[in-house]
Amino acid sequence: MEETDAIRAALPSRPANGADYRAALNESGAVLLISDVKTPAKTAFAFARKPDALDADKQQGAVTWNFHLAPSEGITIEFVMAYGEGNPVTANAVHWAKQFGATFDEAGKLWEKRYLDTFTPGNGFFEGNLPVLETDDPALRRNYYMGVVTMLLMLRDQLPGSPRVFSAGGPRWGSSIQFIWDTGMMGNLFALLEPKVMKTYLIQTLQWDLEQYFAYDYYAKRASGHRYVANYPMLFRLATTYLRVTGDRAFLSQKVGDKTCLEQLDRLALNYQKYLKPDSGLADFGGDKNQFLECVPTYIHATAGINAAYVAMLREMATLHDALGHREIAAARRAAADKLVAAIPGLYAAGKGFWRARYPDGQQVDIRHCLDFQFVAKSIAEDLSLAVRKEMRDFCVSELLTKSWMRAQSLQDPAAACSIRSDHGPMGAYSGWPPETADGLCHLGYWKEALDFYRRCEAVTHEGAFSQGHVLYGPKSREYDAPVRIADSLTCREALCGANFGDVMIRCFFGFRPDFDGKNLLWKPDHPRGFIGELRHLRYQGSMYTIRSDEQGIHLEKE
Repeated sequence: MEETDAIRAALPSRPANGADYRAALNESGAVLLISDVKTPAKTAFAFARKPDALDADKQQGAVTWNFHLAPSEGITIEFVMAYGEGNPVTANAVHWAKQFGATFDEAGKLWEKRYLDTFTPGNGFFEGNLPVLETDDPALRRNYYMGVVTMLLMLRDQLPGSPRVFSAGGPRWGSSIQFIWDTGMMGNLFALLEPKVMKTYLIQTLQWDLEQYFAYDYYAKRASGHRYVANYPMLFRLATTYLRVTGDRAFLSQKVGDKTCLEQLDRLALNYQKYLKPDSGLADFGGDKNQFLECVPTYIHATAGINAAYVAMLREMATLHDALGHREIAAARRAAADKLVAAIPGLYAAGKGFWRARYPDGQQVDIRHCLDFQFVAKSIAEDLSLAVRKEMRDFCVSELLTKSWMRAQSLQDPAAACSIRSDHGPMGAYSGWPPETADGLCHLGYWKEALDFYRRCEAVTHEGAFSQGHVLYGPKSREYDAPVRIADSLTCREALCGANFGDVMIRCFFGFRPDFDGKNLLWKPDHPRGFIGELRHLRYQGSMYTIRSDEQGIHLEKE
């Protein structure tokens, strides 16, 4: 018995302002062209297998194939996409489609070489290399390497704004844009693989007015966006990660705009003071939800997570000033951190494990979101009692984590019904957040739970690389064992934030976190991680190291 299927695919246009785009067929009627009326940019789609129908309605294109498939029978559809400027775009697409097999094989060989280059010291393509993970634990291996693959998928080396860019996502949105927040989640990978590119990015970005910009468009060659409250701690995290991993102390005295890098870092760490409220001792960052979590209307004003992030920044600056011999400044930063952290417990929902946001009228609103969990756990865990740490762990495990993924927002959050996006709301999570949550659990002292959760997330990788968000769906979507898949709608099919699955393996599970003076390279080395494995060819200060994890903890050996 045969089944008849019609396969119809809508091809890209710009939904935000369709008037800027035109969709049409070329003269032969065999190629779909998408043109930007404001620039010379074009995208061409050509097909190795001739479609049964190819249409364009000025705003988008549609291609149709009709197949008769027996049960369990499959079919492969082969098409190519070319983009750029002028006539070569169409010519390239037609040429590649006619020689699809050879073109596809050539691309595969290039990808294989690029992947091997990533882990090969002195590879000739990347300035550095990433370490090789060796372990008998298949879930750990797959998550680590899929995190790296996700990063490589975001590599762009043909954009006019820079010869080497790790864009936010693709292929639908963000293909030429690099966001601070996403980039901050792969700082160790960035510093190990492309330190000079990272330094250039930092020099550029540290000069921005973060009240106006959150990203850089390397096609248009301009900063774009608006204020994101989290960009201050995330840019600070990127810069300090660069300093720790590369040991480039000279960067601190380098002029970045009208300040040295050290002064720029101080500027970021002290930014909260503009928003400090004397009555609460907390920084209130305003009421525009689009500058926080966009689809979570209650996550505004003075939140525990953002205030905790500034405590960590101040303490990091104190450590850095101490390393430079600036004792008085270090003491001032440490005192400021102590004062700010003392105000944060007033936001805690006692006995419940989550935090609240404080509004200007004194009202405090429950926030059952992973962002507060992550920032608080990673920033001020040592300031919390063992009881509070356990309550935070219990909240995270019972309300956020699922069998194969997590919820960014608890179903019990008062704004859950208003938070419809799969990356920020209760029906899924942004792919950078499971690694951040695992990292937070480790900081709270719950290593086993962190590792178990990290392992379980391996389930999503069988659809491909990490996306902007994975969604919990179906009749069991509100249950612990909800099935999970790559989210559709307004999310990127692949996204840079997923590289965090590789980054957290290096910085947390293998504890690579050098002091600013380079005397200690490992974080909590005496604490067993819960798995056996090695991270080999980890580059630091011109030498290669292996970090080994066993029943006693983690151990560093020079190769």
